[in-house]
Amino acid sequence: MRYRRAVTAGGSYFFTVNLADRQSNLLIWHVDYIRFNPVRHGWVAREVDWPCSTLHRYIERVKRWASQAQPNLR
Repeated sequence: MRYRRAVTAGGSYFFTVNLADRQSNLLIWHVDYIRFNPVRHGWVAREVDWPCSTLHRYIERVKRWASQAQPNLR
């Protein structure tokens, strides 16, 4: 079996993907695809219904931020 390193000088044994070097829209597309995959497959109706979704973490983060940012209205 021939690996990429044998063919390309400075190559690696594995195919590597660096999303940080690509367009920011591509990274957002990949994250959205992973997040909405259960909805696309019809396993849940909404993203928030999926128990393993990272959306729950983002919602909690916003709730904590909003509760700490109480303006002084006096």
